[in-house]
Amino acid sequence: GHKTLNGVISQTSDGEVLPTVAEIAEARGMATGAVATCSVTHATPAAFFSHVDDRGKYNLIAEQMAASGVDVLLGGGWSYFVPASHEGSNRRDEKDLLAELAARVSVVRTAEGFREIDDVDGIVGLFAPEHPPGVEARDPALPELTGKAIDLLSRGDEGFFLMVEGSQIDWAAHEHDQDGIILETLEFDDAVGIGLDFARTDGRTLVIVTADHETGGFGVHDGSVEEREVTASGFTTDGHTAAMVPIFAYGPGSEVFGGIHDNTFIGRVMMAYVEGESPPTEEP
Repeated sequence: GHKTLNGVISQTSDGEVLPTVAEIAEARGMATGAVATCSVTHATPAAFFSHVDDRGKYNLIAEQMAASGVDVLLGGGWSYFVPASHEGSNRRDEKDLLAELAARVSVVRTAEGFREIDDVDGIVGLFAPEHPPGVEARDPALPELTGKAIDLLSRGDEGFFLMVEGSQIDWAAHEHDQDGIILETLEFDDAVGIGLDFARTDGRTLVIVTADHETGGFGVHDGSVEEREVTASGFTTDGHTAAMVPIFAYGPGSEVFGGIHDNTFIGRVMMAYVEGESPPTEEP
């Protein structure tokens, strides 16, 4: 809900720790989770469960995540959670964060182990030492991860908060990879569908879909809706742009997201809803 310095995670520019919507939800007894197609220590998932002055401090982020009350954490990045003596570790100490997590939730590192999980209170699934592969080789896929997360988190009586990121859409745009953008976005769209199906049945769940920024200045130049194909596209940069991104929302409270908003508005609305308060009506 606040702007800060680029690269800072859930702190003000002066170093003041800012409570995240996931932490507020946890304090109110709600289950919490994050799912991503990158390392769970990467900036977006980290922003919900850690507080650091540099998004590159992956080992510290992993420590803070392990110490948090997160109930479901799915993605990559196990190399930041295992001791330095473990083959493939990216740590410089002997802290075994997976062992710490295993004391309260189920921990898995394979797709097979993930699919065997059923009657558990929580799960940490880290399926790659750092980032999982692209969509065509990724297993488990984002929709499957999302479905499992919702299934586990929704079993309690106090509600839940879940963040799901299609992380590698951005990476494909950085690389000017048209097909990669399309395939990663289609997978993310399937994950959104899982969330919407649950929300329609549940009737009490708000689904918000947005992005932190646009990448590449991507534009579709030619193609066919009937044939479902893009035949020509273009880019203006290999970095991020100032293009506005959409906010889609469905469910109770979704009406406040109509119109154009400052990015901090989304966080402030979510925090208000989790606290049981009315959403803010004015931009900062």
